[in-house]
Amino acid sequence: MEAHLREIFGVFGTIRRVEVLRRRDSVVPSGQADIEFERLEAAEAAEASMDRGQIDGQHIRVHQSLFRGRGGEH
Repeated sequence: MEAHLREIFGVFGTIRRVEVLRRRDSVVPSGQADIEFERLEAAEAAEASMDRGQIDGQHIRVHQSLFRGRGGEH
C-alpha cells in the first residue's frame, strides 16, 4: 500500500516518508496515510491536484499539516 501511494503522489515531488495509519491495536488500515514531501511546493501541488479525487475508486481528501522537525526546523 505504501509503494502504491509513493507511485501516485511521487509525480508531485520527492517523498521522504509514507506511513499508512492503522487502527489502534490492529494491522487493519484506518483509511488514512501520512505522506511527507521533501519540498513544500510538492505538498501544495499534491493537495491542489488530488484533494477530492479518487484512488482505486475511493474518494480521498488531501490536507497539509505542518509540524516542527527535530531541532525546531519546519
